[in-house]
Amino acid sequence: MQFWQDGDEVISRFDPEWYYEGWEGLMHGGIIATMMDELGAWLIFTVSNTTGVTTNLSVKYKKPVPTTEGPLEIRGRISHQKRNIIQLKTEVRDHKNTIYAEADITYFTFSEKTAREKYNFPGREAFYGKD
Repeated sequence: MQFWQDGDEVISRFDPEWYYEGWEGLMHGGIIATMMDELGAWLIFTVSNTTGVTTNLSVKYKKPVPTTEGPLEIRGRISHQKRNIIQLKTEVRDHKNTIYAEADITYFTFSEKTAREKYNFPGREAFYGKD
């Protein structure tokens, strides 16, 4: 997955292959959840300039995701923050804007100082280059 920022959102595109299938022609739900969680991590890295851990991931699978209809877009944003708890909203859609899955994700985040000293967080500039 590659990521970029669009305002306060982080976006990725993913072209599913047959080996991501759970059933023939349909993407495995665990892969869908993983993509949304990974996008959430990038939101924490780049928008919040820190790191953290997922404490809750609640996925709503709205429609089966075909592996044969081209790239998917995964998009997310921070919906709420209170101290070191950050809540995110993410979704998976196709080129026709059909939404296949949505997730509410909660992250426990560390202070930037702790993230850098204890977890080797390199800072947001390492993800996209200098601001």
